[in-house]
Amino acid sequence: MPRLPENWPSAALPRLMNREIAAAYCGVSPGTFDAQVEDGTYPAPLPSDGHRNVLWDREELDAAITARRLNATPVPNGNKGATPSRKDWLADYRQ
Repeated sequence: MPRLPENWPSAALPRLMNREIAAAYCGVSPGTFDAQVEDGTYPAPLPSDGHRNVLWDREELDAAITARRLNATPVPNGNKGATPSRKDWLADYRQ
């Protein structure tokens, strides 16, 4: 799996990424990324420019990652029961 260089500043990331870089950006293998694009976890690539370039927009990937975090299933927290999802936590925090 391609990996982004350690401590690579986010400003150095290109806005448009090919499949391998987009997968690495999302922290998954290209095969897993393909499956998650197919099931709607991550967005489809931008319309092709007529060449072989298939590119994903970094901001769309960021939005998908944020949405995934906000809709996370609560995780058990030892004997304290389940922790609230990030979405519930944010709703409580904003009140």
